[in-house]
Amino acid sequence: MVSTDKPESVPGELIVKFKDNQINVVSSKSIQRIKNFSVANDLEIKEKLPQENMVVVTTDKSEDIQMKIDQLESDPTVEYAEPNYIYYTQSNDEYYGDLWGLQTISWQNAINTVIPPSVPMTGTIVAVIDVGVDYNHPDLIDNMRDGSSCKSDTGAVLG
Repeated sequence: MVSTDKPESVPGELIVKFKDNQINVVSSKSIQRIKNFSVANDLEIKEKLPQENMVVVTTDKSEDIQMKIDQLESDPTVEYAEPNYIYYTQSNDEYYGDLWGLQTISWQNAINTVIPPSVPMTGTIVAVIDVGVDYNHPDLIDNMRDGSSCKSDTGAVLG
């Protein structure tokens, strides 16, 4: 059976991703274009997400969100628009209660600040450098990297 439940989202909020070649949210040249965009679409800019070239916008909570999304996606400067989904995290780690550091840094709040699932995440490997890694652990043994192909942000080989 397929669930017809809609994911939970913040009422009246949308995330709008602009086409990179149309509007750049960090560019001073785009400030007026973003203001014009928000006025033309009856939106208020709540937050800019510069690394993703996105904005979080608010609209009238009584407005049909799907109709607003369709309206925004018909704009030639918009790559896509979507509800501001709410994400929840939980740990299935049996030792979570012993991991005081994660609780101390409020890791759930950090993880809930994520890039929307519609943003492609390709080719990225996240590595944690820790002297306490058990290379032979069943969860890690087939996924370990030796670091010899690591590169800096300038392309210099690090390994």
